[in-house]
Amino acid sequence: MIKTPLTLDVFIIMDTVARRQSFAKAAEELNKAPSAISYAVQKLEDQLGITIYERQGRRSVLTPAGELLLKNGRDILLSTHNLALQAKQVATGWEPTLRIAVESLYALPDFFNRVDTFLKSHPYIECDIQEAVLNGGWERLLNNDVDILIGATTQAPQHSGLRVVNIGEVSLKLVAATHHAKIKNIQASPHAAINELRHIITHDNAQTYITKSAGLIDGKQHCYVQTMQQKIEAIKAGVGIGHLPSHCADLLIERGEVIDISIKPKIHAIFLAYKLKNKGKALHAFSQLFL
Repeated sequence: MIKTPLTLDVFIIMDTVARRQSFAKAAEELNKAPSAISYAVQKLEDQLGITIYERQGRRSVLTPAGELLLKNGRDILLSTHNLALQAKQVATGWEPTLRIAVESLYALPDFFNRVDTFLKSHPYIECDIQEAVLNGGWERLLNNDVDILIGATTQAPQHSGLRVVNIGEVSLKLVAATHHAKIKNIQASPHAAINELRHIITHDNAQTYITKSAGLIDGKQHCYVQTMQQKIEAIKAGVGIGHLPSHCADLLIERGEVIDISIKPKIHAIFLAYKLKNKGKALHAFSQLFL
């Protein structure tokens, strides 16, 4: 076991002296004799073989070594404070980390506004957020890789231990870049052009389940990507056409970067899901923000 003269009590003394700018005032706040404060600092200097404070007239000023100790000591005090709060949370049923899978089609501004609301009320809970595509979210949920799935668009797997709740819908628009090489053909005859053009397809990120492909159409050419952001950039670059959720498509249309070439609107129900056996209070509080 590593032994060190650096204790929480020493860091508390240094922090108090710095805040009150006086050994005497620090002693008063800590309900100690001034001599006890001076002794603690002197003992630490002797044990470390350094000078922590220098006398400048009537003032005691931190040396560079003392400033280093104070800065890092405050970080340690904050960490121990947070650790105590997290331990209390765990003891009372609050998870220290909430693992969340969010479907790539879900509106991220809406999602992160809810995350922000959650973290303002529960600042000591960490969020681990992952992007899910199609069956990838269900797989992670069933494998206990995440605690909750937000925005799933595919049918829930046959599993009696899940709570699955409809939380709305998402509409998809088929779009093409305004500078696409065949934009005139697209505008003149969308039906014919759609099957002749390259389609940008988002891979299902499930590893073992039967995978699907988002936006797959029986065309001649496909270009596969891993994330929604990659799909957006590929479409904007004119690599191909593809379906985007309306909250993404509408913004790009407004900017003049893409045009809507949809023939028939696609609308998908979206779901929130978690395992019924998960009784964590953080999971419950977070899920309520979507219900």
